[in-house]
Amino acid sequence: MTEDGRTYHLGLKKGQINNRVLTVGDFLRAKRLSDLLDGDEELDIEISSRGFHTISGKYKGIPVSIVAIGMGMPMMDMFIREMRQITEGPLYIIRFGSCGSICEARLGDLVVASDAAAAIRNYDYFHSSNKDQLPYHISSRVKGDINLCKTLVDMLKASHGNDHVFAGLDVSADSFYSSQGRIDNNFIDHNKDLIETIKEKYEDAMIFEMETFMLYHLAYCSQLNEELILQNDSKNAIYASSVLMVFADRQTNGVVSSESIELMEKNGGKAIMDALICYTSPLLN
Repeated sequence: MTEDGRTYHLGLKKGQINNRVLTVGDFLRAKRLSDLLDGDEELDIEISSRGFHTISGKYKGIPVSIVAIGMGMPMMDMFIREMRQITEGPLYIIRFGSCGSICEARLGDLVVASDAAAAIRNYDYFHSSNKDQLPYHISSRVKGDINLCKTLVDMLKASHGNDHVFAGLDVSADSFYSSQGRIDNNFIDHNKDLIETIKEKYEDAMIFEMETFMLYHLAYCSQLNEELILQNDSKNAIYASSVLMVFADRQTNGVVSSESIELMEKNGGKAIMDALICYTSPLLN
């Protein structure tokens, strides 16, 4: 904490973030989504020196916050841990981001990450003469909150149609380039077969992005101890899900237009906010 009681990176004090949060990467997306918030009272906007943008207000009378965190699992790690430090009670967190598709989902479609695995560059492989190890580590999978994911799928299908909403395994990479299988001849990456390797381990892998695994991993690890997890003690649990907009088709190398992005954000954002304010874990009922 800083001297005035703010978390070091997120830059917030207690009371400056709500327990229902929509998190994005792009601060401009956060600003556009803030147009959905109730307009009858002034929004609380906080920008930290480390680039976190937090916009707090109400949506249909329910306190919510929209937080832009930037890119990558380290940013998600700082965001979740520091938000937990300054809040009490259960947290409901939905990530709304972009992804590249390695499945039948096409440009403009939405994917709810039912679970996530991490694709991490194995740095030792590149600095060792022992090449028996693999250049990339593909982790075990961790689930998002089952009921929150289902709520999102139902609401998004109602607003976007069954053919444009998918649910399945997200692969969160530690790089936009090497560990997502993008070829860059300026560097030694040994990744030309990476997508096939991931599909061999997880044939249901659907998308690449960079944050969801850390969100789901910390949601699982957020209980005070493993006994509380086993007992389903939900007093301070984190209920997390993630909705990804398909910006890139990795099979055709197609990229979505900027006009389509703003429409996806607006329509998807409304359905996601509706899910965020109405959802309560069955454990708390």
